[in-house]
Amino acid sequence: MVVLTDLFLALRRSIPTSKLEFDEHGMPYPVSENKDLYTKITNHLLQCGPTMLYRYRPGNNPDIDSIRKDTIWLSTLKEYNDPFEIRTSIDFEGVVDSFFRRDPKRVELMCLKRFDKNHLLYKKCINDIKAWGKNLQDELSMKQLRLFTAYFCENNGSLLMWAHYANAHKGFCIGYIFKDIVGKFSSNILPVIYSQDYFAVRSYETFADYDVFFMNAWRSKSEEWSYEKEWRLAGEYRINEPYQKGLVTSMIKPSCIYMGVNIDAAVKHQLIEICKEREIKLYQMHLSERNYRLLAYCVL
Repeated sequence: MVVLTDLFLALRRSIPTSKLEFDEHGMPYPVSENKDLYTKITNHLLQCGPTMLYRYRPGNNPDIDSIRKDTIWLSTLKEYNDPFEIRTSIDFEGVVDSFFRRDPKRVELMCLKRFDKNHLLYKKCINDIKAWGKNLQDELSMKQLRLFTAYFCENNGSLLMWAHYANAHKGFCIGYIFKDIVGKFSSNILPVIYSQDYFAVRSYETFADYDVFFMNAWRSKSEEWSYEKEWRLAGEYRINEPYQKGLVTSMIKPSCIYMGVNIDAAVKHQLIEICKEREIKLYQMHLSERNYRLLAYCVL
């Protein structure tokens, strides 16, 4: 997904500040006229992305309403269940070294004057970069409270996700056509990157580019979560005062619903009625008789 990241950042950088507009909350949002980049991003997403994305739900009343009304719950990153969200690692010496090496003449002068890590100027640069880095980390923490997001995954048969996010198989899983999600949200839907380490900033170029800094931090998670095959939707961004855990926004119509093996009878009845009325495919999950997997049987 390196190509996708490069395209996305190119789109962000193509937006002149004179084109900024403001929403009802007084927050700026960019308007880009670069249709070619939008087309490239959309095409890349459709070529590399899955056919479907899924969203596991516990089966409460708001979940039922979301199917009936084509809405989705967006929550702040602070409410996510992973305390490592948007954690980053900054190699301050690497950032300073790359800064000095950007100019060949500066490198030559450093060699002549035996400029090393004990030099006062080098130590001052380290301190300045650390102060700047603290400000960036503070901004990331602020975005945890202001950015409202939703998660999806590529798999509707994950035993762990049915247990963790669908109320121990008592809830359901909503299926959306990926092409339709991209059609509605464009480049605001991106895949998560899994690794053993935090997103690491080792060069001045990455350190100084806040778009790279934030986007990679937002999309990075431990590889222990890789079974989720998660995609993230960046929804609304606003000053969140007083603090709200989340909000409801419009969503595309579901393509299908999968009911858990322990689905509540009342929830099942509501889903059958809604899916009949709205012509949404409905499936019932069953336990396999031979191995540890779930089987989906068509109900409607």
